[in-house]
Amino acid sequence: MITIYIKKFKNEEEENAKGFSRLIKNIYKFIIDKFNILQIKKITENKKIYLIPNINKTSIYKRILRNIKKEKTKTEKVQIVLEKEIKQYIEFFQGYKIIDGRNIFFNSIEDILNIILKENLLELQDVYILTNYYQEKNINLIRNLASKVKTVNVITKEIQKYKNLESMMEEWGIPIVVSNNKRKSLKKAKIIINLDFSKEELEKYIIYRNAVIINLNLEKITNLKAFDGIVIKDIRDRFRWRRKEIYWWK
Repeated sequence: MITIYIKKFKNEEEENAKGFSRLIKNIYKFIIDKFNILQIKKITENKKIYLIPNINKTSIYKRILRNIKKEKTKTEKVQIVLEKEIKQYIEFFQGYKIIDGRNIFFNSIEDILNIILKENLLELQDVYILTNYYQEKNINLIRNLASKVKTVNVITKEIQKYKNLESMMEEWGIPIVVSNNKRKSLKKAKIIINLDFSKEELEKYIIYRNAVIINLNLEKITNLKAFDGIVIKDIRDRFRWRRKEIYWWK
């Protein structure tokens, strides 16, 4: 199965033209914009990003469909994730499976953790999950991770409901910890998975300065006070920041 993410071409040119002068960068951007050149980036063997400079020039979608048809010929299975702005042109992709990018991101948590940890073992790590909703999707994520990491710490307002889950997991021999102490709960948290906390809620907590926050909430989390860590906000980020050194275990 190949997953293709179709997005508007924004600041990607900064990565492509890195190391060049401002003049060269501007010329590069001008050419890309003027001729509406489709940019294709390979993330992994089965994941690609298609970047469109001008999403309103509908001729670009014919080019995209030609490329997708080639991908389909190779694998017979293609699924597409459309950026919000591009969903107005969803009719061009009739006959293809359109999926929600957030679901892919949610289901890629274990892969993301392994990339973050590099050679460090997942089963030796404490993971902190932030949620205010007691729902099946969140419970399944907690159960799945709890069997693969040292400890899952659930930070939530729904203390009693998650305490019931804590007791159940304890009976199965899989420990999780449920709390909501704003001063202590995230003070030593190196890996945080934010399911639905807003930025306003997060700022009420003391957070480990160099933590990695995997943000699954639709609201962007930026410029947190006294925070110098990394916020991973979408599927592309997990490949961007892996070049950046993380010094937790040194």
